Amino acid sequence: MIIDVYKNILTISIKETYIDQFYNLFKKKNTSFISDNGVKLLLLYCEKSKIIIEDNLVSIFMDLAKFDIIAGLFKRYLNSDRKFPLDISLEQLGFSIESNEIEDVVFECGQFNDD
Repeated sequence: MIIDVYKNILTISIKETYIDQFYNLFKKKNTSFISDNGVKLLLLYCEKSKIIIEDNLVSIFMDLAKFDIIAGLFKRYLNSDRKFPLDISLEQLGFSIESNEIEDVVFECGQFNDD
């Protein structure tokens, strides 16, 4: 997993070979990961869905409804033929992002596959 910023979007890129592992860890109520480039990602349950970005730490607080939506999208992707990549925009899901520079946080995995 690599966490990086492109323009004003923070991307959380999950390697194809680790999507199953990420999904299984994501299902835990409160968990953390350290990306390949040293950025720590915290996934925490909270009543209000928001994202706090500090130096090398991205904290994603989510309510149960948002968690269910994101987990469902990952599960459907895992069970699909994976012809298309999966991009999940947290801003589009209604997360508030507490940052002056970042406008969206996106989980991304997979790539276009013509097979």
